[in-house]
Amino acid sequence: MICARGRRSQATPVRSSIKRQLLVPFAAGLTGAQGSDGDQGVAGPQGAPGEQGPPGLQGPQGLSGPQGPAGSNGAQGDPGVQGPGGAPGDPGAQGPGGAPGATGSGGATGATGATGPQGPAGSQGPPGPSSAREVYRDEQVALVAGANVTLATMKGVEPGAYLVFAKTTLVDSSASGDDGTIDAARCTLNGDPATNSATDDYAETELGRENINGNETGRATLQTQVTLNLSSAGSFTLICRQADTDDTHVARETKIIAVKLDSASRAAVSG
Repeated sequence: MICARGRRSQATPVRSSIKRQLLVPFAAGLTGAQGSDGDQGVAGPQGAPGEQGPPGLQGPQGLSGPQGPAGSNGAQGDPGVQGPGGAPGDPGAQGPGGAPGATGSGGATGATGATGPQGPAGSQGPPGPSSAREVYRDEQVALVAGANVTLATMKGVEPGAYLVFAKTTLVDSSASGDDGTIDAARCTLNGDPATNSATDDYAETELGRENINGNETGRATLQTQVTLNLSSAGSFTLICRQADTDDTHVARETKIIAVKLDSASRAAVSG
């Protein structure tokens, strides 16, 4: 307010000067120097709002606010597109067994498998049936004094255990009522009549044609038997030997019978 009154007191001389200039003609003078700015005046009243300016540039993204409360569930949406399959889960527990299915038709026969390993030996079976074999020689065979004569041979006998029988009939073929001498003869199964062994059997007799009390001792049937175990193929023989040369002896109706056994044992005893 003080400044304003000061201005009004200075304005009066200006108006007086103007009045004088109007009355008295004068020549235009030079323009004076620019005066200094006056003091800031009082702010005028608020002007009317201007027109809406154009939108400003988008400001930077503000900081995220705190999490708001959960809203109510919305309506069920449409099913989404099938997603890719997940990784296989762990196997579930074994379920109960199902009822047996119907028997299917027989399949084709498969190829023969490889031969398996040898199994353990089985228990001993019962003895098998036995078998017998016989050879015979019915015709007469002359014996030779002091020499062995083979009467019959069973050849090609397989390995195994056997019970062997042999027999022959010896006859003194000298004339009836001869000089009265008696000759000895021996027949051996599976051995030599001149010797004796643990694996043979022999039988012997004495023959003559002397008439003693109306009887002649001119014939005898000899029987032999033995058990044998053959480890390889072999043969059984019956051999006879006449000891003296005084009379003539012959052998006839000779037989060898071998019965195959499951096993056989032979032992000497003292009583």
